Amino acid sequence: MNIHDLFKLTGQLIAASPAVNYSTIHTRDLEMLRNSALVKSNGDYLAKCELNEECKFELKWWLAVLPHCYNPLRFQKYLVVLTTDSSTTGWGAHTDLEVTRGFWSREEQLLHINTLELIAVLNGLKSLCSNLTGCSILIRSDNTTTIAYINKFGGCRSAINLKSAKAVWEWCEERSIWIFASYIKSVDNIIADRQSRQAIDESDFTLDSRSFDLICQTFGVSFIDLFATSMSTKCQRFASWYPDPNCEVVDSFTIDWSEFFYAFPPFSQISKVLRKIRNDNATGIVVVPDWSTQSWYPQFSRLLLSNILEGESSSSCFIWQSNQFPENVTKLLKSSCQDSTWKQYQSNFKKWKAYCVENECSVWNPTINSILSFLATLFDSGLGYTTINSMRSSLSTIIGKVDGQSLGSHPLLIVFDILRHPRLMTEALDRWRLGHIKRQLPLTDN
Repeated sequence: MNIHDLFKLTGQLIAASPAVNYSTIHTRDLEMLRNSALVKSNGDYLAKCELNEECKFELKWWLAVLPHCYNPLRFQKYLVVLTTDSSTTGWGAHTDLEVTRGFWSREEQLLHINTLELIAVLNGLKSLCSNLTGCSILIRSDNTTTIAYINKFGGCRSAINLKSAKAVWEWCEERSIWIFASYIKSVDNIIADRQSRQAIDESDFTLDSRSFDLICQTFGVSFIDLFATSMSTKCQRFASWYPDPNCEVVDSFTIDWSEFFYAFPPFSQISKVLRKIRNDNATGIVVVPDWSTQSWYPQFSRLLLSNILEGESSSSCFIWQSNQFPENVTKLLKSSCQDSTWKQYQSNFKKWKAYCVENECSVWNPTINSILSFLATLFDSGLGYTTINSMRSSLSTIIGKVDGQSLGSHPLLIVFDILRHPRLMTEALDRWRLGHIKRQLPLTDN
């Protein structure tokens, strides 16, 4: 069709919109195409333009709804008030009863903040309002672009913002939900703002793709991931421990584990997971650290239906994965040291994790007090200077910064020089004397 006919068609659809429920959002792609085609033709209304797939889909929608269209009267009475916010690292949302949050992928972090705010609304609806139908919801946001794109059913200035607004309204249309957005001052948007700026969840572990593929080849494909988020899930279906926009259920302990499952639980939940497996007579794949001294390990051994599949002897994969590096970057980081060094790091890191679990402190974002207490514990157990210094070096590589400062050069760690203790000074002196004697002895054939 020519551009003039497209203008005429969109004008008729816009005129009919007040009588057709959810219709305005289904005219925006036609308007975008109409405007861009006119610009490309230098104002020639008789120039030809070809409908893209989005426009064809919208016209099919109009043909389907026109025979039985309606648009009910609405009153400003809302069943739920949903407040959302977004930052460059994540999003947050809450109602009067629930709070949730999430993190952006590397691709999403490149998007404009206005787009992220719109996506935050969709995530909040999916997470906290998925059980609602046939009602009105009030959206509170401190982003004026988000408010405009919701209340005006999209817009023609930004294609990606239109796509995000359409996703919001199409989700609502499927559930006969009506939404309206109003402004909330940033200083008043405390809860959602705090949730959007949360640090990465330390218990949200995920295996690298190669290790997971090996597990599937060995034990079979699981139907549901019992401990995951949208960012870390290994299955299409998954359970999350807090409301997630794409999860099937919140809190996997509330459902029956009759399906063949995959679970990489937080370390503090392993005992509870094993009890649940026993009580439900369940079968699945469980990923746990090889900690034979833990209280849950005998029960874990009794429940085994197959031989244990041991992963790579490198904790670095988990370390770098927790920082969300791409897989090729992870390999480069791992190759920066000898295999023997990584094996030493694994051994040291296993001790550090065990200490953190026992003392309920953070593995990935510890305080300097936790690290100093850990090193002091090693010293009190009788370990020597070389072992403790190796541990300090490992933690410096694994953890990186503490209190915004490199761990290796942290002033408190420098002051905390256990080599000055009389026991270790004697040990170091004896080691120096023995080395000095060896260097002075003449080399002989015998």
